[in-house]
Amino acid sequence: LEYLLSINTRLICVIRNPLDVCISMYFFYEMRKEQCEQRNIFDYVKQNIKRISEKTIDFYQRSVSNNKCLIVKFEDLITNIDNSLVKIYNFINKYNRLPTPKYELIKQKINFKVVQQEEKKNGIYKVGRIQKSLFHRSGKIGQSKEHFSKKKINQLLALTPKEIFKLYPSNLYIS
Repeated sequence: LEYLLSINTRLICVIRNPLDVCISMYFFYEMRKEQCEQRNIFDYVKQNIKRISEKTIDFYQRSVSNNKCLIVKFEDLITNIDNSLVKIYNFINKYNRLPTPKYELIKQKINFKVVQQEEKKNGIYKVGRIQKSLFHRSGKIGQSKEHFSKKKINQLLALTPKEIFKLYPSNLYIS
């Protein structure tokens, strides 16, 4: 990150709720293994939540103070796409004079269901040696509610560094 920001470049970085990152990682990495080698999803997330949270916090703290980097939350792209697109456009437009974008066209092209349908139509993305399932699996936020009870979510949150709750309040996980 430091190198990229030291040269004449601008970055738009997307960060995501660490619990959702861990769940996505589970489906990406564990589901590629033979069934007898797969860990259960709770154990996988439990083992990774602290590390992923710390990486998210570190990346955010190093990036946010730099005017060459724009941080956008994945959740904002899903729940408030209009504001996110304007924020991205304004960031780019500070350095490059651009015409006003066709926001509706952009929203159509980046819609998760559209991207997933394109993947189904054109074939599964081949990522790494084995890719048994769709790369664009769900695109959902708050996946933990689908996979864990409130008690298990609280156990995972207890392992999570408290700094992450400045970015992602804990009530978002349980509501």
